[in-house]
Amino acid sequence: DDMARRQGSSSITSGIVLLCVVIALAHPPSDTANGVSHIEAAGGRGAPGVRSVDPTLSVSARGGSTVPTEGDNRQFVVLDDPGETAKCLDGSPYAFYVWPGNSSDWSIFINGGGWCLTEELCNARAQTALGSSLGYNITGAWGPPPRNLNGGPPAYTCQGLDPNCTRVFMPYCDGSCLTSSRDEPWRVNGTNSTLHFRGLANLDRTLDVLESRFGLGNARRLVLQGGSAGGLSTYLHLDHVSDRLSAMKHTVRQPTPVDTPMPATVNLRSNPQLDPRLPPLQVVGRPVAGFFIDEENFNPEIPSYAADIKYGVAMFNSTLSLSAACRAAHSGEEWRCWMAPYAAPFVRQPIFAVQSRFDEFQLMCLLALPCFAHQSYEPPFASMNCSLAEHTAIVRFGAELVTQLQPLLAASENGVWLVSCIQHDVVCDLHGVTEEDAFASWLSGGPLGKNTGYRWVDDCERNGTTPCNTGKHCSPPHF
Repeated sequence: DDMARRQGSSSITSGIVLLCVVIALAHPPSDTANGVSHIEAAGGRGAPGVRSVDPTLSVSARGGSTVPTEGDNRQFVVLDDPGETAKCLDGSPYAFYVWPGNSSDWSIFINGGGWCLTEELCNARAQTALGSSLGYNITGAWGPPPRNLNGGPPAYTCQGLDPNCTRVFMPYCDGSCLTSSRDEPWRVNGTNSTLHFRGLANLDRTLDVLESRFGLGNARRLVLQGGSAGGLSTYLHLDHVSDRLSAMKHTVRQPTPVDTPMPATVNLRSNPQLDPRLPPLQVVGRPVAGFFIDEENFNPEIPSYAADIKYGVAMFNSTLSLSAACRAAHSGEEWRCWMAPYAAPFVRQPIFAVQSRFDEFQLMCLLALPCFAHQSYEPPFASMNCSLAEHTAIVRFGAELVTQLQPLLAASENGVWLVSCIQHDVVCDLHGVTEEDAFASWLSGGPLGKNTGYRWVDDCERNGTTPCNTGKHCSPPHF
């Protein structure tokens, strides 16, 4: 631990650059109707139970408290039982949202919001909705956004699935892409603050509760998806979620009559040939804007974010949360498996990667191009005055992203939606086709895009090798 705590000033400088993702992606709305947050109205910091002004809405059950909401069937689950291991950075309980529906089809969306790779950044993050559940409430003030970052449709819909699928929205409050795994709180040097690195427990306990209370064991199709850091989490955890599902017991509610009736509960996933009547389990990933590449900073005096990841993985104790196959391939540098270009080639489940070749967050915060310092993530955009060197860096970045994406695309079952638009979350149509329709066709093996192997690649101007897409959500410069 002492070795892990060491960090040089250059790493802190790079870490501070990463703080821009917290500002740009969090957009935390305030809840000022009563002058207090809902959790305060329900009993104050650390109080057990529901996070609602009206405590009569509580439905106490194993795995935390549930709050139904008026107007739809959303339920808010707070993992606050005594001894609960799932926690946000500040130690507040982890919580998530569920819309119960068809228990055969599931959509689990992991929210984004960057990451914190130093104690200083994690300590600051713990004071926000990206590190604490103290502002979460059933009305959605800190919950699922009605629209995604760039104005697209809600991210927690049932794209490609039964329209009445069971939907899950997982807020993100651990700063580690759900990989951190420390049993004891982490003391922040020079302060009285402690941090709770429980990201993996947040994921696993969510899956536990979804199985025990919402029928996740009945799933036949599941789409794990997320945006930005949630997209990276999708790459990192898709196989883990699939393995968890495979180990769950499937409850047969209305078995088809056969000569020998099936028992009420059997482990169909670990031994699927027990019941050939059930379709095979399909678990796929739809990471949006989560392919953060390994690239040097535009300013060579500032280290790449890979240097911070090395420290952050040690601080989080994330190594065992990462792909075992990837770790074996990068022995001695296992921390690299926290990065999508290294992790993605080892993912066993099919992936439909949704990505901008010229990801605005990466140009702004990881490459740190000066001309993007004050640009917005959404319209209206500021005018740009990028230098020739910056234009060259943008084109080089796009080419490098495509190169690092190739090992993922080497697997024929994977698809891609790659736009030549400077934006982060991806909301560009290609040739009159929406990404949602392209994904649904890929998921079902449909005809749309099948002739190109479900590889949708922007071909504007020079075959898309420059940021030539001028859609309304595409930031300048366009060239």
